[in-house]
Amino acid sequence: IYDLASTIWGVVYVSLSFAFILALREHFNFLESFRSGGFGSSYFTVKDPIIRNDLDAAALFFGVLLTIWICDSAAYFLGKAFGKKKLFPRVSPKKTWFGAVSGALFAVATSFAYYSLAVPYLSPKYSLAIGAIVGVFGQIGDLFESLLKRDAAVKDSSNTLPGHGGFLDRFDSLLFVAPIVYLFLLANTFGF
Repeated sequence: IYDLASTIWGVVYVSLSFAFILALREHFNFLESFRSGGFGSSYFTVKDPIIRNDLDAAALFFGVLLTIWICDSAAYFLGKAFGKKKLFPRVSPKKTWFGAVSGALFAVATSFAYYSLAVPYLSPKYSLAIGAIVGVFGQIGDLFESLLKRDAAVKDSSNTLPGHGGFLDRFDSLLFVAPIVYLFLLANTFGF
């Protein structure tokens, strides 16, 4: 992992994932370009756009961030208070199964509540699916970051944000979630 991390992994993992964050925020503009004869428009047709305007794209992006924050907070506080059985002690010794399940449930509930208010025409199945993606893959991203740090024998990825595990720790869930949510949007928009 160290050889991969010091060569190609930074480009693939971080840069590509951050590109999906931008793509998620600019999804509506991509669809507008596509509708006006842009790349691939002769091969695919837009089935049912989940995002109908640029403001909805911003609301969708903020909803993903909010859901990640609530998921992480619920997993931390409820896992710390009630969790007994460790999730992956070798990778992240403080994470518990109770915290992980609580985080996932709070992610689904937060996503459903937020999108019902911010993007009311969004189908409940989409808001629940986005919550489930965040609840599962956000926590996998957090564990993956912990695994990288354990393998490199470092506690924090940097000292930029003291007490937070480093700057990359603030984005580990988003780096996993953004590509999956974006691919989910594309699959439903084009009817794959």
